[in-house]
Amino acid sequence: SAVVQADDIGGTDAKPPRRALKAMRKAEQVLAELNGRNGLDPKYVIAVLAVYVDKSVSEQEFQSIVTTAKQLQGVTVDRAPKLEDRLSRELSVRVQASGSAVGSG
Repeated sequence: SAVVQADDIGGTDAKPPRRALKAMRKAEQVLAELNGRNGLDPKYVIAVLAVYVDKSVSEQEFQSIVTTAKQLQGVTVDRAPKLEDRLSRELSVRVQASGSAVGSG
């Protein structure tokens, strides 16, 4: 998995709230992440707000994710076309940019 920081620019806030995006390749990883938060107090853990699932994930795996996410308050689950490709490109750009920044000083 990979974790990146992002700004949530979807709202009308003057200063967009920061978010952590965690990308995972396998449905089992997502299920473990969701199950690990079940029963924990959201005041003391970073909340999962939404789960976006690539269209290539099987319907059975998708339904398992939906069922598990329902155990957590307010978590939405949606399908996203070509999500894996988009995340791979974005993470590649970020890794290259951070490598350039490290080597420039």
